[in-house]
Amino acid sequence: VVLGRDMKALVARKLSTGDQRVVIIPNWADLDFVQPFPRQYNPLLRQLGLENKFVIQYSGNIGRTHGIEDLMNCAEQLLHESSIHFLIIGFGGKKSWLKQTIQKRTLINTTLMDYRSRSDLPISLTACDVTIISFVRGMAGVSVPSRMYNVMAAGKPIIAVADPDAELALVVREEDIGWVVPPGDVDGLRMAILEAKASPDLLVQMGQRARRAAETKYSFERVKKAYTEMIASIYKETV
Repeated sequence: VVLGRDMKALVARKLSTGDQRVVIIPNWADLDFVQPFPRQYNPLLRQLGLENKFVIQYSGNIGRTHGIEDLMNCAEQLLHESSIHFLIIGFGGKKSWLKQTIQKRTLINTTLMDYRSRSDLPISLTACDVTIISFVRGMAGVSVPSRMYNVMAAGKPIIAVADPDAELALVVREEDIGWVVPPGDVDGLRMAILEAKASPDLLVQMGQRARRAAETKYSFERVKKAYTEMIASIYKETV
């Protein structure tokens, strides 16, 4: 069982049977727990004084496979855009580098927060206008971000910094819920952010499509059914 089409292709190349016994079952969104929440009432934005900013959020693991460098290079390029703010929430292997970089480059347009408890997800994931999920080059087939599904449940558009054949990139393009930028393309990332900021109506539509896709394709019930059917098919083969 793999989480995405890119993983299926990678695993199939390593098996003598190809993809015949490789099944895609994705992770799921917690649809009842994480729901769209009106931005103007978000207490985290109010706490941080970001109610009147265009907020780009990165939330989750700040690990070695994630393209945090692209995000910080972009934040530096956008320092003159006083209405744009980057909100980073999480922890991981690159967090120390991230904290030092924000201080060293005086990135006053970037706020770094510690990991928040899961109970805060409905508020934290909706404390933005757009979410960025960023990877380094070469992660297609290696990592499918589980955070993607709850971001979709929150009704937020996604800027995916990912290889073009990564599951993340495929979903964002297929559902028309954001932008896809190749890893390392800081200018492309900057342009995507500026386009998002200039398109409030488009962001609303993307957010609605994201929530709808989460409900119809990535519910826990749907994933549970897929596992049940797979186990039943294996059982039939053995009796």
